[in-house]
Formats: sequence, C-alpha cells, structure tokens
Amino acid sequence: MICKDNKTDYIAKDKVELYYEHNDKYYERTLYIKNPFTEKYEFLNDGKEILAFVSKLLYNIGYADLISSASLRDIIKDVRDSLINDVKDIKITDDIIADIEKNIYYKYIMGVYWGINKDDMPTVEDIFNLIKAIMPIEIKNRDHSLWFLDKYSKIYQKIVGDSNKFELYKRSRLIYKMNSLSLCFDYSLLPVDIYKKYLITSLGEYL
Repeated sequence: MICKDNKTDYIAKDKVELYYEHNDKYYERTLYIKNPFTEKYEFLNDGKEILAFVSKLLYNIGYADLISSASLRDIIKDVRDSLINDVKDIKITDDIIADIEKNIYYKYIMGVYWGINKDDMPTVEDIFNLIKAIMPIEIKNRDHSLWFLDKYSKIYQKIVGDSNKFELYKRSRLIYKMNSLSLCFDYSLLPVDIYKKYLITSLGEYL
C-alpha cells in the first residue's frame, strides 16, 4: 500500500476501509483524495497542506467573509450542519449504485441473516440514505454509543421522513456495519459542491 510521503506499508486486503484502489495500485485512504478542482488523485501530506486546501474549498463555496471573523472549527461545524439539508435531495445514480454494490461491506450486509424478513432487507437506495445520514457525523464519533445512534437516527429521519427502517436496522445490529461501508464509499460521485463540503468536514478533523 502506498502511503503519504511516498512511503509504503502492508495491510490486509479485506480492510478496504483503510485503503483506496486506483489504477491497479493501493493507496492509504487517509488524506488521499480526488481533488475537485483538478479531478486528479493526490495526497495531502501535512497540516499545512490540509489547512491550505480546506481554506481554498471554503472560499470556493462562499465562506470567504467568515474565514477572517470566525474560528475555523465553527465554520467547519456550520458546513457540517448544512450537509444535513444538502444531502436530502441527492438522487441516486447508476455510478453510485455500482459503487455501493461492489462494496465489500454491502456484500457482507446482504449475505448475512440479521433476523430481518427478506422483504425488509435494505435496498441499494436504503443503503445510500444511510450513507447520506452518516456523512454529517464526525468520523471519530461514529461508534456504538447511544449518542451516535440517536444523532444518526435523527439525521436519517430528517432525510427520509421517518426512522422506521433505521430502527429496524438498529434492532438487528445491521446498522453497526454502516460506518465501515460509508468509509469505503466514493464521495466524489456526489454533486461537486456537496463533495467539497464533505472534504471540508472530513479533512477538518485533522486540523
């Protein structure tokens, strides 16, 4: 696996949430991004590069006036909160369907008996709604805590309109695989302005 600073490391191939496959090579997923300005893949190697890139994204999506008057943490929180409304109307595409269906954790979810009737198993669109709902939550807070599940449920309800399916997936414990699945999702397939906001919030956790 290729890491930042051109270093290499070994990793189990089934740990796909930790690496990204691109052009038949494996890259450490941490700080390896598709640049929305150049559409090229690249590493951000240190805090200075991350800060510069996040600042560029913020200027690009209209936060220029706030950068000098508000703390970066507050601005990133505002971007994170805005994602809840932004993702609500994203329509699933063929590329998104293909990306989810090839996800090893999607295959795992669909291949395990969770005590759910066959007709109640999640569709690809259900999985996409779960991905959209987890996006605004900081990665470091995606655990099995009641706080996380409550926040996840509330965001899901805002996006979908009710939380019935979420509660079903929570009772069956299927929901606990969603963080790993979401970490493997290709967010560059989303509308570009939403992808930029996702980059701001995810990269912001390193600042």
